[in-house]
Amino acid sequence: MATNQMQRRLAAILAADVVGYSRLAAADEEGTVSRLRALRHELIDPVVAAHGGRLVKTTGDGRIIEFASVVDAVRCAIEAQRKIAVRNADVAPHKRIEFRIGLHLGDVIVEGDGDLMGDGVNIAARLETIAEPGGICLSNAAYDQVRDKIAAEFTDLGDKELKNIARPVRVYSILPQNGSTPAQAGVHRAEVATSGGVAPDFRRGGEKREGAERSSLAGASPPRLSIVVLPFADIGGDPEQEYFVDGVTESLTTDLSRISGSFVIARNTAFTFDRNMAAAHGTIGHAKLFDGRAEETEPHILEALRLSPKDAVAWHWMFVAGMAKVSLARDEEAVAWLRRSVEIFRYFSEPHFFLAAALAHIGRVDEARAAAQAGLALDPGHTVSRIPFSDNPTYLARYERYRDGLRKAGVPEE
Repeated sequence: MATNQMQRRLAAILAADVVGYSRLAAADEEGTVSRLRALRHELIDPVVAAHGGRLVKTTGDGRIIEFASVVDAVRCAIEAQRKIAVRNADVAPHKRIEFRIGLHLGDVIVEGDGDLMGDGVNIAARLETIAEPGGICLSNAAYDQVRDKIAAEFTDLGDKELKNIARPVRVYSILPQNGSTPAQAGVHRAEVATSGGVAPDFRRGGEKREGAERSSLAGASPPRLSIVVLPFADIGGDPEQEYFVDGVTESLTTDLSRISGSFVIARNTAFTFDRNMAAAHGTIGHAKLFDGRAEETEPHILEALRLSPKDAVAWHWMFVAGMAKVSLARDEEAVAWLRRSVEIFRYFSEPHFFLAAALAHIGRVDEARAAAQAGLALDPGHTVSRIPFSDNPTYLARYERYRDGLRKAGVPEE
């Protein structure tokens, strides 16, 4: 007897979309299309195939991909974002093609032509829209399957209302093992709220979300105020008031951003901070380094470690302290901080490179070359000429000292 019952299955869905595609295409449509095609053919498609993904459909500059395993889907996303970051290192910021990725495990409806429909796809697509550029967001359903199986740092972003999705979804973001990561993005690409939208980056020409007004950072002087609005807590304990207190945080962040000459950490980053202030101190220390105030970094890192000595990102705070010490020519202290960082978490390339520079400056060239090789094993495309993380003149002058150390350690110039 014939039946019209729909075919369904459980699937891991990955949704990916290009950040600011309309802006890229408006500036150079043919060039953007050509570079996107090359990126897909040379990098994305091989990575997807290696992890068993199936392309469901292409949606303009985006893609929907199905995986039988959530673990494979997450590994694919991490590898792709890492390789794209490496590929972008030598590309001018305003020409970089970056992706946001959303991941969800859910029930899908299978169409006759292989297309997939339903909330399983819709949630993944909505998660993609709230991911940071170069970042990954996944639902609680996906997180539960990978939390003990993936060597990555997960940040709980809480319950999120997603457009056209009936219920709030618990969302997690991922810090991949190496390459440009969302954890760094909280500072390297910290979003500066403006009255017209949000515009990230300490560097000139940084990417920003569609619809935001371009903030002209070229030639700007360093901000006189650096502010983070930590999430408010409802002391009454009423769950229905959580949306209200989050709204207060968001509104205050937007209002403070209108102060001329201020730098305000974006609400998405602020909402990841823990209530004991450890993460806030870590990020403020990082921001001061890029603001040319490296001498003020270490006290914040020490306070972060005092408040949360076993924090999952303690290694990154130690790395920040090490960067500050290299910047200040205190290389012995830098080596101590950076060795602690790589001993805890060796899968991120940047601490290895800063360790190499510090060792080279104190004449321990063999050790410096070994540290540089460890960094290059994680990030083969790293060069001395890589674009700095900030436009601040003091930071840039001190960054040249780091580059000199890399040269002595044998890191390629170009």
